[in-house]
Amino acid sequence: MLEFSIMDKLPEGKGDLERTIESLREVAARFRALGSEAEIAMAQQNAADSNAKLRERAEMIVALPSRLQEVLAGLDNFNRTKIAMRLNAFAALAKRSLDENNYFGLGVLLSIRGDTQGDKNLLEKLIEELESQH
Repeated sequence: MLEFSIMDKLPEGKGDLERTIESLREVAARFRALGSEAEIAMAQQNAADSNAKLRERAEMIVALPSRLQEVLAGLDNFNRTKIAMRLNAFAALAKRSLDENNYFGLGVLLSIRGDTQGDKNLLEKLIEELESQH
């Protein structure tokens, strides 16, 4: 079962956009860490562990829209819609890869074609965009 402790409790005492950004940052950091752990496991020829890390990472993205629903409700309509649409798109990609047991898709989840190791993924780019308007 997926543990989603990162956002079980949303940050308090901040504006809704700040809380959203902070929550997304935590998820993005965990997402990247799980990707690194999956790469290490694969380098050690432990495909089962690598696949488990990739699945955990995708499950986290699938859960993201519902986990942020409360804080998104406090945003203005433009930001709420923009963020919700992106998170729902990310979740749909993750769910499709999970449903199809597509480990290649899970491995490149939120990446853009042509990206190299260390480039920002789509979630990190969304965070950057939100930070620039904040």
